[in-house]
Amino acid sequence: MMQAPDSDVLDALIDAFQKNMKRPLKGVLGPDAQASKLIHTLGITQPDFGMNECEGLYALVLDDLLIPECEGSAELATLEKIDSTLILNWMKAYNIEALGAEDNSTFEARIKEEAFSDWALQNRCVLLVEGAPVSLAGCNAKVEDMCQIGPVWTPPEFRGRGYARLVTALLLAQEKLSGKSRAILFTKNPAAEKAYQAIGFKQIGDFRLALLK
Repeated sequence: MMQAPDSDVLDALIDAFQKNMKRPLKGVLGPDAQASKLIHTLGITQPDFGMNECEGLYALVLDDLLIPECEGSAELATLEKIDSTLILNWMKAYNIEALGAEDNSTFEARIKEEAFSDWALQNRCVLLVEGAPVSLAGCNAKVEDMCQIGPVWTPPEFRGRGYARLVTALLLAQEKLSGKSRAILFTKNPAAEKAYQAIGFKQIGDFRLALLK
């Protein structure tokens, strides 16, 4: 995870990393210029990656959160109240589409463990519209007064109806009640960018997410 204050520090950190690296590298995350330099220095090529993309970093002060309207009744439900097969299928599809995961022999077991972990059960929710599950959102990190949104997933058959922005906004409203005052997220998807901007997020940087196969 790259976050060096200047190029001299970055060079020194990369040098120290190369000399002391003892475990396999799984991926690189950080400001685009810094992460790209590390990838180039280590000689990692594109075929080695399952995913290697630059994403926008977005931030929101929760006092500026906008809650969209919805046609029909809408509410959040915890994962325990949703059919587990549906959640598993959604998270498998999310990992393949959004994170470049490969559906191999260990894929389903890994996704099942992650999808129903204690963290996921406590920090993810599903949007119900007229009682039907249509979208999922969660927090993948929390620290002090800030939370990071992710994953957000709407099945293709429900897209284009504003469900992603609504489930994210309702989740953030809950986080605000629990004491959080700021939120961040990453996205490169133009439709997602519009959705997040519609509830108040603004882009504050460019980050690279590079995950090795």
